[in-house]
Amino acid sequence: MKKLNHLVGAFLLSFVMVGFAQAQAPATSEVHFQDQQLEQFVAVQPELAEIRQDYSQRLESLEDPAQAQALEQEAIQLMVEAVEEQGLDIELYNSIAMAVQSNPELRERIESMMN
Repeated sequence: MKKLNHLVGAFLLSFVMVGFAQAQAPATSEVHFQDQQLEQFVAVQPELAEIRQDYSQRLESLEDPAQAQALEQEAIQLMVEAVEEQGLDIELYNSIAMAVQSNPELRERIESMMN
């Protein structure tokens, strides 16, 4: 079951940077985000990190794949709600997250906003 825990934990750890919707994002080099959108993206990160940490710890103790999957779905739902409460839709959140990965200038901008 350690392998299951590792995989589920990896899923939750990658959640923030990869996103969780199935929609395809436009080419990141062509995307321009408004300051307010970036501020919303930054503002939700602490809550997502808290959810990720809490659920990663809870998942480590599970051995039943069905229970792990249910807990994973619960974590995803909480993350979706957190993003939406910040005023972002999931597609926009994912677009920003992907752009941050591929655009060093945007990554630096986001990092400076987080400090």
